[in-house]
Amino acid sequence: GLLCHFTIMPLIGFLLTIVFDFEPEIAAGIILIASCSSGLASNVMVYIARANLVLSVTVTAMSTLLAPLLTPFLHAPDCVVTLPVV
Repeated sequence: GLLCHFTIMPLIGFLLTIVFDFEPEIAAGIILIASCSSGLASNVMVYIARANLVLSVTVTAMSTLLAPLLTPFLHAPDCVVTLPVV
């Protein structure tokens, strides 16, 4: 689950930005959002489907704890978006 979360989700976000040809700032946001944990929705869906809720909560907790450490590694150093300060 964690491997998929930190590889497949950012890859899908990247592919979406290519398919829809977003501006670089929007593309960076989409890839970052795809990299972030979305555990609440998945846990609710697992509960409704009567699947393994304990496993879902555990993977969500682990991905939330690892996200600050692993998310920076997903983005290349040259993909820096500079925002102007007003």
